[in-house]
Amino acid sequence: MLYGFPLSGKSTVAKKLKDSFSKKNIDCEIIKSVSTRFKVDEHIKFTKKSIDETNEETRREKDDSYRKLCDLVESSDKDIIILDATFHKQYRRNWVYDIAEKNDYELYVLWTIFNSKEVINNYLDERKKNPDFKDKVLDSIDQYECMVEQTDKLDDSEFDNIKIIKFVREKKDISFYNCEENGFAKEISKIIKN
Repeated sequence: MLYGFPLSGKSTVAKKLKDSFSKKNIDCEIIKSVSTRFKVDEHIKFTKKSIDETNEETRREKDDSYRKLCDLVESSDKDIIILDATFHKQYRRNWVYDIAEKNDYELYVLWTIFNSKEVINNYLDERKKNPDFKDKVLDSIDQYECMVEQTDKLDDSEFDNIKIIKFVREKKDISFYNCEENGFAKEISKIIKN
């Protein structure tokens, strides 16, 4: 499960992981929250209202999207499932934690961080020019800041109980919580550092 603010590299990391696993003949899929919220052929253009979860309609719409994402996880027959979403609300992360526990899945939270406001603004400018609708769902700094402001950060219980790999993108720095840098965690760290 990827966790992080918009523009932190979640989709890039998800694609790298899927490509790497596919080369090893590991059956893997990416499930994106944007795909469960909107029709595939629909042009997506977020407004602050469509991001601001103080708006009850927006919160319900996002909850429905994350529930669909969870349903897809439970019905998947893949060896590895990569959940590509911000997961900025703890109760939505808890839905995934519950599914993992119920189904005895090995769950890793890959926390992507990108701190440079200047680079974030540059990425936002690039998104505005990109004709690929999936890459321009968020295209203004006020939308970005709205989401950041409404984020429930990972809490102590998550750090105590969940395997977390923290990736600071601009430094290519990786930290591990509740998992050692061996086995699967090591494989993930090798893939995302490249």
